[in-house]
Amino acid sequence: MKNGYNTRSTQKAVKGLLKEMCEAYGLKSDIEAINTKHKGIGKMNYTIKKTIGNETLKVNIRFDDECHNGHPNFAITGELYEGHKEVSFGCIHEEIQRFFGVEFDDFIALHLSDHNGVPMHAIGNMRYHMGIGEYNEKMEKSEFCTHYRITPSQYDILLKADDETHFYVLLQEMGILAEWQNAANNAISRLETLTGTKYNPVEYERSNLVIPSADDIALYHTRKAEGYYSQKDRIAQLETCVRTLRAACRETVQNCKDALTLDWDYDMERNPEAEDGWKSWRDNSQQAVNESLAVLPDDIEYDGSTNTYLG
Repeated sequence: MKNGYNTRSTQKAVKGLLKEMCEAYGLKSDIEAINTKHKGIGKMNYTIKKTIGNETLKVNIRFDDECHNGHPNFAITGELYEGHKEVSFGCIHEEIQRFFGVEFDDFIALHLSDHNGVPMHAIGNMRYHMGIGEYNEKMEKSEFCTHYRITPSQYDILLKADDETHFYVLLQEMGILAEWQNAANNAISRLETLTGTKYNPVEYERSNLVIPSADDIALYHTRKAEGYYSQKDRIAQLETCVRTLRAACRETVQNCKDALTLDWDYDMERNPEAEDGWKSWRDNSQQAVNESLAVLPDDIEYDGSTNTYLG
């Protein structure tokens, strides 16, 4: 009972109402579809308490599909009490480590990861935390590597991925997916020992990992074979673009010069006294165009630390 409401009864009533509405329209309710997918998903929960002085910490480790995502997740949370008063709760991992040291670090590392050990929204969140894209929240490299359980050298390679398909292939080729899976298998085995139960795995339809289509992966391998992702080839492509842009700018500058000359000749015939004003306007315009042209690089160099191309 919370805040005067019986949560279980409320959920049951909502599910029943949803089912009736869907049946009335000849549809299958989402709740029913989800429950069908979840049949056979194993549940393992382990709880332990420890008291230090006036403080008591209750730790709950679970591996289940409590959030109805279509696959189980790891989660480790805590409830901290001072005497009988709860003072903190949730994913208070620093408090868990304060009480238990490194005993549950394997579960902390896997918090919200799925049965394959894949972190939540793996590729999208990883690119977001690398600072890729217009909207991002870049993590420090060391924090990123700890959070996503990769090495600094793997980070450097992933940072150079051109798109999500390329990113996925790199996760696979560098063995990161296999490392994540191994960590999950070890944690499941340990949780079986702690709970005295046996995990009943099934083939889940969903995962934290969005796998690119076969066509997208085939396109990646085609591009790789053609040198699309190589540093030398990418620099050559960029230099070609810059040369094309520079030529277009030069053409625009010449067109401006021609237009200025025509306007100058025409205006001088009609208003010779405007010569000084025309000269100032022409010189300023020419300077602005030249300055714009000057920012285009003659040569391009690749900066691997920031995954940028510099002129």
